[in-house]
Amino acid sequence: MKTFELPKSISSLAEKLQVVEMVWQGVPVQIPKFAIYAIIEKPIFDKVVFKNGRQIRFFAFC
Repeated sequence: MKTFELPKSISSLAEKLQVVEMVWQGVPVQIPKFAIYAIIEKPIFDKVVFKNGRQIRFFAFC
């Protein structure tokens, strides 16, 4: 996991930001570690909803 120096405007909030690199639907993304609750390998979605022209997928935990 990489660590980056933060911009001065937000550096007082934390010393370093840990970023997780992953591929989401074929697109490489970098997400701050604190924003990740869990990583689910090959999720299967139960429901798809369209809102404001965007596709939002939901899945249930049993």
